Amino acid sequence: MFGWGDNSKGQLGLVVPSRNVKKPTEVPFSRDLEISQIACGDKFTLILTKGGVIYSLGDNSSYQLGQDRVSASPQVLAALETQTVTNIQCGLRHSIALTRENELFAWGCNIKKQLAQNSINKTHVPKLVKFPSNAKIVQIACGGFHTAIVTDIGEVFVFGDNSEGQLGIGNQQVTVPTILPTLPGLPVKQLACGQAHTFVLTISGALFGFGRNSYGQLGLGNETNHLYPTQCKNLRDHKIVYVTCGGDHTAAVATDGGLFTWGLNDCGQLGHSSKANQSLPIKCVELMGATVIQVACGDKHTTVYIKNTNKILAFGRGTEGQLCSNLDFSRHPVEIEFDNRFHKIFSGGCQNFLLANDQPLEDMRAEESVLLLLDNNRLDQLKSYKIDDDVPTSFLEETKRAFGSLSTYNSSFLKGGGMHFNCSSKNNGLDLDACSDFWAGINDLQNQKLKQIIDSSISCNLIPVIKSLNNPPDVETLRIYLILPTSHLFSKTSKTTSVQVAYGTALTNLKPIPYKIVDKWWTALATRHFNKIIVAFKSSVVSLLQARNNDDVLVCLKTLAKAYNINLSTHKVPYEKFYISEVTNMVDIKRDYISWIRMPINGTEKVFSLCNYPFVFNPEAKWTLLRLDTQIQMMRIMEEIQRRNLFQPPGFRSDNPYFFLEVRRDHIIEDTLNRLASCAHECKKPLKVKFSGEEAIDEGGVQKEFFQLIISELLVSTYGMFSVNDHSRLLWFSDLTFEQKHMFSLIGMICGLAIYNSRIIDVPFPLALYKKLLGKPVNLDDFKELDPAIGNSLEQLLDYEDGDLAEVFYLNWAVNREEWGEMKTIPLCPNGENIPVTQENKKAYVEAYTNYIFNDSVKEQYNAFAEGFKRVAGGRVLELFEAEELRAGVSGNENYDWEILENTTQYKGVFWANHPTIQLFWKVFRSLSEEEKKAFLKFLTGSDRIPIHGMDKLKISIKPSIGDESHLPVAHTCFDELDLPLYQDENTMRKKLTTAIASNEGFGLM
Repeated sequence: MFGWGDNSKGQLGLVVPSRNVKKPTEVPFSRDLEISQIACGDKFTLILTKGGVIYSLGDNSSYQLGQDRVSASPQVLAALETQTVTNIQCGLRHSIALTRENELFAWGCNIKKQLAQNSINKTHVPKLVKFPSNAKIVQIACGGFHTAIVTDIGEVFVFGDNSEGQLGIGNQQVTVPTILPTLPGLPVKQLACGQAHTFVLTISGALFGFGRNSYGQLGLGNETNHLYPTQCKNLRDHKIVYVTCGGDHTAAVATDGGLFTWGLNDCGQLGHSSKANQSLPIKCVELMGATVIQVACGDKHTTVYIKNTNKILAFGRGTEGQLCSNLDFSRHPVEIEFDNRFHKIFSGGCQNFLLANDQPLEDMRAEESVLLLLDNNRLDQLKSYKIDDDVPTSFLEETKRAFGSLSTYNSSFLKGGGMHFNCSSKNNGLDLDACSDFWAGINDLQNQKLKQIIDSSISCNLIPVIKSLNNPPDVETLRIYLILPTSHLFSKTSKTTSVQVAYGTALTNLKPIPYKIVDKWWTALATRHFNKIIVAFKSSVVSLLQARNNDDVLVCLKTLAKAYNINLSTHKVPYEKFYISEVTNMVDIKRDYISWIRMPINGTEKVFSLCNYPFVFNPEAKWTLLRLDTQIQMMRIMEEIQRRNLFQPPGFRSDNPYFFLEVRRDHIIEDTLNRLASCAHECKKPLKVKFSGEEAIDEGGVQKEFFQLIISELLVSTYGMFSVNDHSRLLWFSDLTFEQKHMFSLIGMICGLAIYNSRIIDVPFPLALYKKLLGKPVNLDDFKELDPAIGNSLEQLLDYEDGDLAEVFYLNWAVNREEWGEMKTIPLCPNGENIPVTQENKKAYVEAYTNYIFNDSVKEQYNAFAEGFKRVAGGRVLELFEAEELRAGVSGNENYDWEILENTTQYKGVFWANHPTIQLFWKVFRSLSEEEKKAFLKFLTGSDRIPIHGMDKLKISIKPSIGDESHLPVAHTCFDELDLPLYQDENTMRKKLTTAIASNEGFGLM
């Protein structure tokens, strides 16, 4: 052990003629000691051996040496000889020691209650400090007259002088260790105390300071005392790993070895080549390029060790020899000559020590956690206990603390390589794959006692803390919101109330800023982790619905809604992943819908309704509700008509309760248009269709044929209202049509009537149309669906990153298109034809192009269509639908299952499932290609798409034909019925069936 600096009270342990020692000098009495730690106070020193014995030396005016003597020579602290001490710290005139048994002793000056004793002003007898926590103390820091302590579960306790807010608990005066209430869940790495200020450093480099700030020593840009922990935001992005305090200045080391200092600088103790105080952290310019791995602060001086130059430097006050020179002070680093190998530098007051032993040089940048961690080492320990093994009580207690501590979770599962630093809304710093693997291991533990301890610690200790924190102190404390969903408990429905619901409650109660941070973290989640959240809360909803617990169901649905809204923009999973098919068997969704439509729009959710969370409904449920909505509207209209007819005076014509539509086949558009124009107000009555001159009664089949015929007629190119893309074969509004707006309105009404009357119509509109009807924005994906050629080209434009984009693509902000045989340039913005597309504006260009195609160019046509559609099929019920679901409901979907079709087919006459002709039919059908099967479906039903409810709802029937084998099969699309001659062999069956399919004609014998 080597010492230098002030030795006026013998605090260096050197017997020398001078009070000031100006070079590192070996302390003779230490030669035979194995020293582990040195602590410096004001003119006194404590030394701790590896065996846990304390030596004290120097000033004893306040009994800070723990001796009842005047002599300054080194002496064993006899009062603690029976204890094994593990940590020592010194204040200005008081001392603290921690023993292996987790007992805290204090002695010396107590005028500010820094010993946590009430009845004395000073004592030479170490007094036991009554500590209010069962957790293990892992770190102590002493200020001038106060003490701070952190436990292995991140609890920070403070006591002593609080005259300047150095305890961080406001202006409250406390005489016993008191928990710092404003930093719950913080992953504490280190504590540091100055004379009257305190710092708390987190595992990922966040620094919180409080107390005296008269010289800017809190690094907050002001000189106002702070009574509560306040983050030093200027250092957030610098990856701070160590902090230490002088009397009124502070120093911090970053992972790259950079040194930041701030606070009082009257003696140059900041190393900034000036005497000006600094209220913001500033990097030491003269140490640029140096890798500082050790720093220690005295009252007004700073000592550092530079790894890359192997030099010890000091700056600040040197009056007592602290700088090993004749300088009274130095604003520039001064080298301290020392050739011996050493382990660590210690400074305090006006003295310094070098501990030279066989231990490797300590690097203060080490990212070691003082808190308990959840990691592979702990998992291995837990796995080592088999089913019937007795687990030591001490290990059970530690396990309980670890799994019940919020700080432990927020310190665990961090990314390596320093990637957990700069924790923010853009970087959570977590390795969630390691986290998932850990919980998988926990789930496989054999010892049930340990599993019970873990589960109960999470439910009873961790969860209540999370629920109580709606405004956590730092972004690092939010990591629990990513860690907990990966745990084994999230997949256990038995823990739904205690874990998932509590988690959801805590999440939804977060203040806006932390809530948005978690929102961004969820947005950035890998799909595998995002999906775990969805699966867990879907299971919770089912479990809680069974228990009829609506309040808790609501919490889980709100949490699912958060995930759903994120998925709308990220498309991490198909929206079908949010379906909870079980709800239709557990909730009367019709009653739920009726309650929902009675609620005020955008009103407070006073009554629980699943319809506020429509993403849980599968398409079948949604179309059930749409039919219900239609039935309610029809019923209201019919009741009103009946009421009017009942009180109608004699001789007046009664209203027809149906919307009766009679049309001529060869004038179907003209007749329909005239009827809709004159009786649009009747569209919401039940529809009945009659073809002029035909006797068929509309039991559904005539209506179905009507929609097939009129849609086919309206969409033919002779009307020119729509253009067909050559690649996608999809329809979009034509901006070059001569048709008037009412024709587009008619098609909108026809589509609305089809939905309103539960009919599938074969209209190949793109998804963009349904998005617009639902008020949702269109994007490049919609462009790619409608026009793959141009859409893919625009995507290539966005993907191109080289600087020669303008030369390669040669585009400007205009659309070139052919109009009546001539090319026309349409600018996408003023003077767009002269504005090139560049790397900087290409995204905006693609958005403008997309907007032009789907909005600006067809504004009038679309608005007319939408007005007609919503006149019939509008209303709140559409809020339940996704665009894809609405399209599938209008035009059917392509979820084919031909085996179901075969199994659900009905037979008439002599036909039955095992009839020879029927067996021949299905043998041939199974051998058809997929496209031929779809063509058969269109031949038979009028559409090659199936109902939204699935193949099993497509009820086709086959009956014997009156014709012989020379006839083709005949389809009655009105009734989805096939007339099938009794063919006797497979070849005939195949030939006739494929010929009939190719002809694609129904309603007659061939």
